[in-house]
Amino acid sequence: MRKHIQFILILCISLLTSCSEVIHKDWLTTQNDYLFWGIPTMDSVEYYWEGKGFEQVIHGEGILTLYKNDSVINQKHITVRCIMLVAKIHLP
Repeated sequence: MRKHIQFILILCISLLTSCSEVIHKDWLTTQNDYLFWGIPTMDSVEYYWEGKGFEQVIHGEGILTLYKNDSVINQKHITVRCIMLVAKIHLP
């Protein structure tokens, strides 16, 4: 019985650690200088935002278009209802 409990415990721990991939997110900039919080890509994907913003941060409704090699690869109508306030620090 004790071997069964140890096996189940080891199985659970290994499943939890193997499924916990860390996804790195960062502030990304669109071609028209809007910022949004997303997952950076390694390839040369560019973004364009048509919509509302607050302090150049994507906020409200709009269309986010993804380009690669000057071709549209994806376009989504999105609504951003929550915004993270970003302090802009200007150093001399």
